[in-house]
Amino acid sequence: MITALPTTTTSNTSILTEKRELIWNSPRTVESIIEEVEQIQTRCSDYTAKPLSESFFKVEDNKAILEYQDVDGMLHRSPLTVHSLSQLCVMAGVPVGYIRKCIDTGSDWGVSLAEDNLNAWLGRSDVKDTFMREYEGTLRGVLSSRFTCFDAPEIAHILNDNLNEDFTIVGSMVNEERFHARIINKYAIDTKADKNLCWGFYVDSSDVGRSSVSITLFIWRQACRNGLVVPLSKGVTFSHVHRGFDCEFADGILHTINNAQPMVDKMTALIDKANDISVKEALSGNSYAKEKLEKTIKAHTGLSDKGISEIFYYLDNGIYEPTLWGVVNAMTEVAQKYNLEKRISIEKAAGKLLMTA
Repeated sequence: MITALPTTTTSNTSILTEKRELIWNSPRTVESIIEEVEQIQTRCSDYTAKPLSESFFKVEDNKAILEYQDVDGMLHRSPLTVHSLSQLCVMAGVPVGYIRKCIDTGSDWGVSLAEDNLNAWLGRSDVKDTFMREYEGTLRGVLSSRFTCFDAPEIAHILNDNLNEDFTIVGSMVNEERFHARIINKYAIDTKADKNLCWGFYVDSSDVGRSSVSITLFIWRQACRNGLVVPLSKGVTFSHVHRGFDCEFADGILHTINNAQPMVDKMTALIDKANDISVKEALSGNSYAKEKLEKTIKAHTGLSDKGISEIFYYLDNGIYEPTLWGVVNAMTEVAQKYNLEKRISIEKAAGKLLMTA
């Protein structure tokens, strides 16, 4: 049974801090990415752990720690990240939100609740083999033994082998958990609405199971470096989970490059159509029209009122035209301020909004 949480808190600061993951919007070579991910890899270690029921969770020195023994008998006392704690909880069968809330109270009682509950569930676990991935001694991933390693260095090398001089990397975000690279074709696409557009694709993966290996088409506006992502059902040209596969990633890249044009043509037509759909009424004091547009954007993005206001700032001040295409651009501009996960979700929402043109 899970005990109720205390009603008061003694701290507003969590010992578990979400990573700040912003895309670096700057051109770079594949070679520089290879160098970066290989440097990260030298500080990583992998272990197969003994049954999960033999591990022990504790909070100590303001860190969430898992004590476990690998199959070679070596004892590990490894701090957990937000992601690896979540994986541990899922594997043990305990609600991660409850454990996080207990820890976040900052109280001795809340921390004890987290330790007692998680250890009770760990003790009953029937998981025999766990694949532990560490970075500089910190657990970056708590994974099933079925997890197949297809790590950032391999992805970067395959990109290097398959991209020709027509393509360049214009944005990236690389760390010990995540690999994200945005690649564009350097030739502008033909639209009446905007002469600063190129098509491209982004490669996304996680060495610790945060995402599958995927390739997704997008439209890139060079002037402001904001990417419009083609909607999920149409734009994902390759996707595979890290589990028991002989990766066909290189084929996925070539397939994307060789078969992108029909989708690019469709998006080009939609962009021109969206550029002819006016939203001036929503910007000219018509409260009903503005509220309707605000609700549409919020429904697509899940943004707060502040985020919606930022989108309208770009429209009200003439930074983008008062058209549906302008709204889409404002959304992807605002998206740049957010962490990778949220940015991608807003960009996809912008793509879906464009599809309504």
